[in-house]
Amino acid sequence: MAQIGKPTKVVIRTLDPSDPRNPNHPCHDDQWDELAEAIGRMLARQDYVQSQRGNDHGDEDGGGLR
Repeated sequence: MAQIGKPTKVVIRTLDPSDPRNPNHPCHDDQWDELAEAIGRMLARQDYVQSQRGNDHGDEDGGGLR
């Protein structure tokens, strides 16, 4: 029977805002904009599909990101 070792301790350190690995670093602004545009396009497609089905109730069907 295999022994289970001690749990590994994890230390999470916040990154300095000037560190390029920080998601809030200005070098990532274009990527965040692209992500927001992609999410907007996806939501628009969902709205279009729902409108073609005649479903104007929005979130009542439980689907989507909203």
